[in-house]
Amino acid sequence: GVEVKMITGDQLAIGKETARQLDMGTRFVDSPDLFAPGPHPDLTPDGLQRDAVIREANGFAGVFPEHKYAIVQTLKKLGFTVGMTGDGVNDAPALKVAHVGVAVADATDAARGASDIVLTEKGLSVIIDAIIESRCIFQRMKSYVLYACATTVGIVTRFSVLVWAFRFNMPPFMILILAYLNDGTIMTVSTDRVSPSRTPDVWRLWKLFIEGIVIGLYLAASTVVFVVVARETNFFVDHFNLRDAEEIRFGDSTQNDSGVNSFVFHNVVYLQVSILGQAVIFVSRSQGFFFMQRPSILLALAFVIAQLVATFIGVYANWGFTKVRGAGWNWAGVAWVWDIIWFLPLDLVKLSVRLMMSPSTWGHFNYKSVAQPLFHKPHKEAEERRRPTSARPMGLATSIEVLTMHPSG
Repeated sequence: GVEVKMITGDQLAIGKETARQLDMGTRFVDSPDLFAPGPHPDLTPDGLQRDAVIREANGFAGVFPEHKYAIVQTLKKLGFTVGMTGDGVNDAPALKVAHVGVAVADATDAARGASDIVLTEKGLSVIIDAIIESRCIFQRMKSYVLYACATTVGIVTRFSVLVWAFRFNMPPFMILILAYLNDGTIMTVSTDRVSPSRTPDVWRLWKLFIEGIVIGLYLAASTVVFVVVARETNFFVDHFNLRDAEEIRFGDSTQNDSGVNSFVFHNVVYLQVSILGQAVIFVSRSQGFFFMQRPSILLALAFVIAQLVATFIGVYANWGFTKVRGAGWNWAGVAWVWDIIWFLPLDLVKLSVRLMMSPSTWGHFNYKSVAQPLFHKPHKEAEERRRPTSARPMGLATSIEVLTMHPSG
């Protein structure tokens, strides 16, 4: 996702051969000819648009300091985010004007002062490592924002509807436990295993909010439908032989421990909300289907522990002070089966929202686009780039600067 261009003061033939050995492309331009004065400042002596030549070139040879500055300025004008590496005094103007100036190890004080980043290790592989790591961090941030938005919308919506429609009063203490367990699980996202994107990321927060709102409404619907089935039908009585279900259906919701406000049903709803709410993390962290990106052991372990605690609370907790009573294993089984059924289509909901927000991708959508993280091995690629110097092609140039860029926006 990052295009690399070589800038060197050596001759054109040397630059081409070095780039060929490094597999960087051989579309090289001789800078004195590119910037030769002429009657038209925007054209080369051959009559070509100078900006287009700079855009399409893989590298530039015979470069003078003022040419480096002009090349960086041109690429910025074309709408690219530009990074520049260098080590000498003559690189300082280009390093200063680039969006990200990187001074390599052993750079002069002038180059260091003009740069945004100073490398402490020799070589450029650390830049690749930094790009990969930053993209991993970005993916974790997106996962957290999407999860937080979805769970917040889900909790607020579901309990608001239940209060207005059924006079259901969820004990505040149970919501507090729900929040603690959720926070404990979400903290492990910081160490989650993620796949960096193949192209530079753009922080489009509004898309994450829309996606989170839709998923949150889906979560709310799962709970509301669950309460409606328990309150208005004999489904749980007929299929699971749950005697408490009759009490929920025929009880008086305005009374304590009766109807949908029975202490048992408080616990059942708590468990249903907890399971599906935390399971959303596996959907929010994946680019495609959740089972195609293996989570970190810590994240999976945190989810298992949190849901074991939630399940035992739902089954055994007899806490009169907060109006809950143990629901038993039958109700716990019902909550788990219900949430698993509602969890499976969540990826389709997520991907559908993303497709609707990016209609330009409709004609290109296929299974590979969602399965890509399964086959992409970024760490292996990074290791390949970190090969020892003796294993890499030998360069012929004596002084080479590297220009990296990607489209902005």
